[in-house]
Amino acid sequence: GPTFEEYANQWIREYRLADGRRAEGATRRNLEADVSHLIRAFGSMEIGKIRRKDLRDWYDAEHPEGPHSFHRQCARMKRILKAAEEGNVGEWGKLIQKSPWSFRLPPLPESGREDVEPVTPVELKKLYHAMPCYDRLIVYIAAVVGGLRIGEACALRKSDIDLDRLEMHVAHSVNRGSDDLGPNELCRTKTKKSNRVVPIPEVIVPFIREHISRWCDPDDPMLF
Repeated sequence: GPTFEEYANQWIREYRLADGRRAEGATRRNLEADVSHLIRAFGSMEIGKIRRKDLRDWYDAEHPEGPHSFHRQCARMKRILKAAEEGNVGEWGKLIQKSPWSFRLPPLPESGREDVEPVTPVELKKLYHAMPCYDRLIVYIAAVVGGLRIGEACALRKSDIDLDRLEMHVAHSVNRGSDDLGPNELCRTKTKKSNRVVPIPEVIVPFIREHISRWCDPDDPMLF
């Protein structure tokens, strides 16, 4: 049978998101990073010969990459071994009778987000003026328009903004390709549900108009 490294790499190649799309950008990079830790631990072992004791020794060892990464690694390992049990990766078919994974996923630490004080108007204004003139509008958009991800804000086009109806259409994101290492490119949003229309507060309409007038190339569709 294949080694764990061979099987895990094929699992990555066939990996799909819940909506059937391939993972891209940072999502793909995190997937490969998590599995690389597993490959270092189990890579040369034949996947059908990995036993619960092998998993226990790894599970109980130190994981200096941190609790968030370790939580994801456990989730990946559970899915890889289940795939080997079900025979739905590559041409190998079923490789193990029953997955030896029987551990609970380790708990994630508290994020601490609740302890972060909301930004004040004075702080927001300072952030705005600390940015380059041609990009500073993104600070106000990120703060008050629909909770945009950074990739979504960078991907905004002038045609996505309807100032008459005070609406912004979130239809794209920006990433660096499937391995997150290439040049920036316009792509799909992270999930289908991320495609949405969000309201634009009237208070930033003058800032948007000024930005488009002063900094946007008439022949370039991009806002930033």
